[in-house]
Amino acid sequence: MAFIQVPFPATSQAFNDGQFGNPYCNEAVVCVVCGMVCKPTVPSALSEVSWDDEQRPGDWTHPSLVKAKPGFRAWCKDPSSATAYKRDDSDIIELFEVQQFRGGATGFVIVPKDENQDPRVSINTRDSEMFIPIHRACFRIAEQFCKYQSNFKINFRDLSRPNGGQPSSIGHLYEIWMKRARTTLPGLNGPLRSPITEPTGYAGALVKTSLWDYVHFMNSDYQKFQACPVGDSYTTTITILQRATKTPTEDWKFPYGEYRELQMRISKLPKEIVLRIAEALQPFHLLSSSQLVCTRVFPPEFWRAKLFGGEMIPWLFDLDESVIEQVSARLTATAPLNLPVSLGDIDWELLCRQLGQRNVCHRWGLLGDAEPFLWNRHRIWKLLSRSRLLHRSL
Repeated sequence: MAFIQVPFPATSQAFNDGQFGNPYCNEAVVCVVCGMVCKPTVPSALSEVSWDDEQRPGDWTHPSLVKAKPGFRAWCKDPSSATAYKRDDSDIIELFEVQQFRGGATGFVIVPKDENQDPRVSINTRDSEMFIPIHRACFRIAEQFCKYQSNFKINFRDLSRPNGGQPSSIGHLYEIWMKRARTTLPGLNGPLRSPITEPTGYAGALVKTSLWDYVHFMNSDYQKFQACPVGDSYTTTITILQRATKTPTEDWKFPYGEYRELQMRISKLPKEIVLRIAEALQPFHLLSSSQLVCTRVFPPEFWRAKLFGGEMIPWLFDLDESVIEQVSARLTATAPLNLPVSLGDIDWELLCRQLGQRNVCHRWGLLGDAEPFLWNRHRIWKLLSRSRLLHRSL
């Protein structure tokens, strides 16, 4: 269908689009992960808003729908579902492509999985396994989050523990999302005519019931929220390398004082114990400024491997070590990339500590002036890490 421009009404009142067969085209539906709206494929208030960004053209806010397969309630009651250590539960969840979205909870037309499935579906809180709105990019980040979380033995259903209720599989996240949908007013009342709520308010995202209330914000200083959170590995890697600093002089390359003794003790431990110590460092996040001081207990190769392996800073999951070789070739050719230091001189430990700062994406943080997509991904990763069963707050 070709888009046409819809004239804005004088106020942000509901817009009854009877001529297009859906009176709810301006009823807002938001992604359950990031809180940003899902853009209708029919003319709506958002038809006047430009969503393309320079690096990643295309409308990433087109909705998808996620839904558990039949038997999900039985899966939840199975004691084995409590943990997902080294396990992938993606086989119990399905992601549906939305062919047309006419706005509102009942405006979805999906690409059916089989010929017997009705393509017209809705966000209905009465369904045993309900459809949940999500952006495809946000679903990908959720998968990466669960892949990382599955490295730890977290009991999702033991709320007595400090990390109890914390998800480590896509099944856990879906259970949280469905509970949030059913506790959003008016609750178990059929099609959900309000955006699904989130305990932290989606970390600053604008959440309204009418798309008319978004128009001003989408055309103003809301660009970071609008940036597609999934970039390309080359851009992500270059952005990080451009902020690296040089390894200090020889006197500062080695541990000092009590750290020198600690290094000696660690060097004498069995390899299995050293691995356990390294695992205890993960992830590097919410660090204070005092933790910018490097200990030099582990060698630079350790920090580099942990960074590019997605273990130390997991939200930078698309860092690509092969880009270093590509960059080296370009630096020796004719196309400088504005790197502050030679790639062989990068202080990998300091870089990890800088990326692990709690304010890394704030104005004065290491990535404060970086690509907007990294800011938005960091916000989304924090939302996922704060997700808890039964809305348990941190």
